[in-house]
Amino acid sequence: YNDKIRALILAALMVFSVFAGTVAFTGSAAAVTSGTAPSTTDDTIGATADYTFTLTGDGESFSYISVAFGSEADLSSLTQSDVSVTGATAGSVTVNNLTVDNANNTVIIGVAPQSSSSDTFTVVVGDSANGNNGVVNAESTGTYTATMGVHGEASAGGPGAAIDSATGDYSLTGIDVTGNVDDSSNSIEGATVSVNNTDASATTAADGSYTATIQDISNIPSLAAVEVSAAADGFQSSTTSIDISDFADETGVTFSLAAVDVSYETTDGQTDLVYAGQDVNATGLEPNTQYELRRIQETDASSGAVTSSQFIDTYTTNDDGDIIGIDTSDLENDDYFVSGPGVSDNVDNSFEIVEQTVDFDFADG
Repeated sequence: YNDKIRALILAALMVFSVFAGTVAFTGSAAAVTSGTAPSTTDDTIGATADYTFTLTGDGESFSYISVAFGSEADLSSLTQSDVSVTGATAGSVTVNNLTVDNANNTVIIGVAPQSSSSDTFTVVVGDSANGNNGVVNAESTGTYTATMGVHGEASAGGPGAAIDSATGDYSLTGIDVTGNVDDSSNSIEGATVSVNNTDASATTAADGSYTATIQDISNIPSLAAVEVSAAADGFQSSTTSIDISDFADETGVTFSLAAVDVSYETTDGQTDLVYAGQDVNATGLEPNTQYELRRIQETDASSGAVTSSQFIDTYTTNDDGDIIGIDTSDLENDDYFVSGPGVSDNVDNSFEIVEQTVDFDFADG
């Protein structure tokens, strides 16, 4: 089989619009050579990318070049004019056709036959750098394996089986969301920041800073309105919306959390002592949020932290952040507290139910 490539050197620069990232191809008849990454690169998940790689033939012939991206890349927008092949010696090589197999994340480029060529070719898939179409990267971070092959003409027309192929790994990175959490005056350490509809979350450092990395965007309803939430014990949680439709890192996402100051009220006013049978209102909580009423069983003597408690019931606050009408008629005499977002489980945030007693003093005579 005279057309078998004896030493095809696949220089693996496969660059996915990727911050100067490169892919080193290896194979049974392949070797890595040097190359230069294009200036317009982006390896971010979901971003549109142009892929560049080079290959060097060793006096062999081929008419097709295939690239299988090995990831859920979207190639559907690519057209023939979005790919190019250039030889170091031959110059521009005519691209005769482009076949896109989006289901298998593969493109096959038909080129003017290269006969007994030892030239080095640069192949670019995508032309987004010039405002045209490119490859849309997969929606999840990870390391993927790309496969490139060269093909002769089949007897029935079209590409034949790969004369030779090689594989190489490339990585896609996530989108960082960074900022700070404070209480308007001081940084909050240990606050949790999470990006809704993703697994991205982070805990703030001593200076209130955090970095949450979005590693999968497939479940986000709208990239232009991604909700990010911050929560910390003793504070009301807060949510803001960010736009990551440009697939760039989002900086300066800052939260200033208001302190939660839960208090208990009866018809007699604010109190931490409730007579059995009285209705209790809990105020100062987050609006329209679910909380639990719990009975204190054990506490830490030094800090007052509740270490063991019993679930009693579930309540949802109104628009003002209040729980109205906690019925104590069936509760035993003991200490109780409301547990949930922003409330520290501590005896300082509890109330006591006691039996009301009435003393009668009868006068003699």
